[in-house]
Amino acid sequence: MPTALSLHRIAALALSLAVAAPVAAQVALPPAAVEAAIEHVRANAAALGLGPSDVADLAVSDGHVGAGGIVHVYLRQRLDGLDVTGSQVSVAVGPDGRVRHVAGNLAPRLVASAGARRAAGLSADAALRAAAGHLGVDVGGTASRPALRPGEARLAASGLATDAVLREVYFRATDGTLTRAWEVSLDAPRQSDWWLVTVDAATGAELARVSLTVHEEPVPDSGAPVAVPAAVPGVSLPAALPGGTASYRVYPVPVENPTFSPAPPPADGRVVVTGPDDPLASPFGWHDT
Repeated sequence: MPTALSLHRIAALALSLAVAAPVAAQVALPPAAVEAAIEHVRANAAALGLGPSDVADLAVSDGHVGAGGIVHVYLRQRLDGLDVTGSQVSVAVGPDGRVRHVAGNLAPRLVASAGARRAAGLSADAALRAAAGHLGVDVGGTASRPALRPGEARLAASGLATDAVLREVYFRATDGTLTRAWEVSLDAPRQSDWWLVTVDAATGAELARVSLTVHEEPVPDSGAPVAVPAAVPGVSLPAALPGGTASYRVYPVPVENPTFSPAPPPADGRVVVTGPDDPLASPFGWHDT
């Protein structure tokens, strides 16, 4: 049975794979709808506050076919062939090829916003060590592994619990400036978080840090009885309500799941509860034909 920490790491792994996936992912969308979405954004660049160079390289990041055959295409900008973070637009294309709706946040003046921050310098190994260093983690020896997706780098490290996944991007800061950067997803042992750290591709300086781990804490039971109305207007209940007799082996309230049990797995922290059904909510019990 996984521990609480391992469950958090499993959830973080799934999220990290989603976050680190390259924008140019292959999405099964009708090619005509994708072309219509891209051409619409380019044709209306000026209205969106963008220049021709800002929409010269648009890549599909995701998409799906919704109700009525509406194709939702998600596009992201690229510069020097690299994704620009924080820039995405959603374009809804009807079955007739007409664009029905556009919403998003694309970055203007990409080249000017990047300025002199377009230089690369750090290798994937150096970027991993810089990111880990900001977390106080020694990655130890590293070895290159085959990447799972195009545009990624994957490194095994003796100081990490799992392989680190990296990709080069242009990081968009809150002031709109762009910096060539490495996004580094790493799982450090003896830490409760799986991190996505973005470092400057030239200097290794930390630009952003996001925890991919979802932490859950059990809600303590106040012990106060739940107040229920003596009667529900418009609802007629039997004069005598049958008492519950079924028994269940369960984790008692407020234990949310086995990992929060006072006796966590592999011990069995469950208890037997008899007749837990509420006679007002379930006047015929939980087992009635």
